[in-house]
Amino acid sequence: MERLLHYIWKYRLYGASPLVTTTGQSLQVLDPGQSHADAGADFFNAKIKVGPVVWAGMKSHHVTVGVYHVATGKTIYLKTGLPKEKYLTN
Repeated sequence: MERLLHYIWKYRLYGASPLVTTTGQSLQVLDPGQSHADAGADFFNAKIKVGPVVWAGMKSHHVTVGVYHVATGKTIYLKTGLPKEKYLTN
């Protein structure tokens, strides 16, 4: 899953629709940064804008698993623990 997210981020394949955070703030990727294959951050010098604030620095992908309950309209997020870099399978 992390390789897929890395590929999507690197080649900006997240769609043409406006991006928003889980809290509804606008999100814009100004620069995805430079890919980094060694341990640590996945990308160096990434730059994003969340609402009016520009964030820059190291970027790393971590998977969060959420289950959407249709009847209640709520999403329940699974607590997968540490370390965050792990593979989750079904």
